[in-house]
Amino acid sequence: MTRPPSSAVLERRWLFVLGALVVVQWAVVAWVASSAQHAGLHYGDPAVAGRFHGAARDGLVVVQVIVLLPLALLAIVGAMERLAGRALAVFAGAVWILVPLLGYHYFDFRMKPAMLDRFLPEVLGLAQSTAFPAMVALAVAVYPLVRTLGSRDRRWPAAAGLAASVALVLSPTTVLFLAGALVTLAIRRSWVALGVLAAGAVPGLLAAALWHVHDPHAGAPILHWDYAQFHANLMGFREYFWSLRVVEWLPIAGTIGLLRRSIALGVGVALWFWLTVLLRGTVVDTFSTADPLHPSTAFLGMMLTAYPAFVLLLAALPFLVPRLQTRLAPAPS
Repeated sequence: MTRPPSSAVLERRWLFVLGALVVVQWAVVAWVASSAQHAGLHYGDPAVAGRFHGAARDGLVVVQVIVLLPLALLAIVGAMERLAGRALAVFAGAVWILVPLLGYHYFDFRMKPAMLDRFLPEVLGLAQSTAFPAMVALAVAVYPLVRTLGSRDRRWPAAAGLAASVALVLSPTTVLFLAGALVTLAIRRSWVALGVLAAGAVPGLLAAALWHVHDPHAGAPILHWDYAQFHANLMGFREYFWSLRVVEWLPIAGTIGLLRRSIALGVGVALWFWLTVLLRGTVVDTFSTADPLHPSTAFLGMMLTAYPAFVLLLAALPFLVPRLQTRLAPAPS
């Protein structure tokens, strides 16, 4: 009879899997870095990159790719491991890595140059923008939030609140994550954890408020609802993408799947994602340019802070499989 592997062996195997995911992520970065238009380490929007000096810009790119990008990946994998086990955690990591590439593949020829030169460098940390580190901070915040659901250790909600605070400093629109996280803990009636998380987010809220008061461009809305504009953006997405219906139904199905696994977390992540789509995706006409053969990726860039939520919803699709829940470890409670 074959003896099962020891816990030490299993942990070494798991570390190997995590390392393999990071290497694959870096391989994707290397492909984009070699294929996208660039000057040295200057990727993405030249107007944004021009705000940084050469050495600072290059150092920022290195830190984002070597440190922040793997950190976000491992945080999402860790959250899904706590939620459903290691098999689905690897699936979540694969979703995180592959979704930008699949998006690039299924946009038509008019959109591909903008995807390769603008959006992929931004989502992979090659470009200089506050949206990428804000996205990483929210991905990191997801892990302690999931840990909070199954623990009374107050360090977890404090860590989630501090990560959300960092995200708020970088991008005030990340307040939508904070709303979802607070609703998650309210549904669980974890009032002490809710207070700790809210307290941790206070510095970021104050910084965001000060930015809105003193920034000369703060008059432009960062969150806004306009049905006509939202419909126009959806039609722009449909014009350039393979199937709008698939993009609509995948996160809807993922929302149902995540609700089947954890009602509290499902509601929180759904609020974060769908409010970002509705309130952030209607600010401007995000696909239009002077040349219809060269559309803009602005809509996708505005959704970047909801990318961790989108990955979690896609990674929750297996929860729709009948009787899969009985084969998984109990959800955090």
